Order: sequence, then structure tokens, then C-alpha cells
Amino acid sequence: PGQGGGRLLDVACGPGQVLDDAIAMTGSSSTYDGGAWSYAALDFSPNFLRLAQERLSNKYPATPVTFAAGDAQAMPLSAAAFDAVTSNFGILHLSDPDAFLAESYRVLKPGGRLAFSAWAPPPATEGFDLILGAVNAAGNPNVPLPAGPPFFQYADSATVRRALAKAGFVDAD
Repeated sequence: PGQGGGRLLDVACGPGQVLDDAIAMTGSSSTYDGGAWSYAALDFSPNFLRLAQERLSNKYPATPVTFAAGDAQAMPLSAAAFDAVTSNFGILHLSDPDAFLAESYRVLKPGGRLAFSAWAPPPATEGFDLILGAVNAAGNPNVPLPAGPPFFQYADSATVRRALAKAGFVDAD
């Protein structure tokens, strides 16, 4: 989050790392008025929501965070409700990442911002290089998996720009 305040939604929040960092950066605040930020977390997993709630309420007891169970591809949230949407590696686990991007655009206010992270393919990501190398050497890399988008597709900036434009975003960088 930047200066000036607003509403931040973290999608596929997991145990709450992104909101933890956002609150630490902006200072804990209980209102969205005059430059303060307010926070919301969305995840389909009740266990992750519980972990995020425990983490954030213990660390920032004066900072209210709204927690919602839901699908990142069909968010149970109002349109134009947030100034910023984040997702820390969540897009990689979705069967329809384009739906997530479209939903992010829908819940953002005009001029709002989306930030998400995705893994680069090996060898740029040493951890994946090690794991996939071990699977290739000692396992079966051709195990049938459910259909899904290519795991490393968002490592390509042109792919990201096309997907964001398709969802309605402009000035992607």
C-alpha cells in the first residue's frame, strides 16, 4: 500500500503474510479515513483463514481485518470496493486464473491496483530446479494430473500484460 490510505484485499491470503507486511508498512489503523488503510483477507480454506486471523489479531490487536471464505475466481465481494488487491502466489493454484484477474478488476475501484506474484521457471527458481530435477531423476514426471493452466505461464511479462488487458486493466507494469 502507498500513502493516502484505502482498502486492501489480499486474495488467497494463506496464513496472512502479505497483510502482516502491509500492516507493518502502513501502521496499524482502525479506520479508513484521512489516510488510514483497512484490510480484508479472502481464502477458500477455513484453516488458512483461521491461521491468518490468529496471526494478525495477535500481532495487531487494534487493527481490524475482515476475513471472508470464498473462491478467488468468483469473489463474494462487492464491486468497486477496494483500492488495492494482492495475491502472493495464489494465481498459480487456480484452475481459471483469468477469472481471478477479472474478479480482481471487478472488486477494484477505478484506478485501483492489482499486485500478484508467480514463480519463474527453473533454472531461475533454484528450489523448483532442485525439486523438478529430483522428480525427473528418481520419479515419474509424467504422472497424470488434472487439467490446469501452465504453472509458469506468468513468468512471461507479455503473457501477464495480455491477461491483465483481457481482464480490463491498463498500464500494466
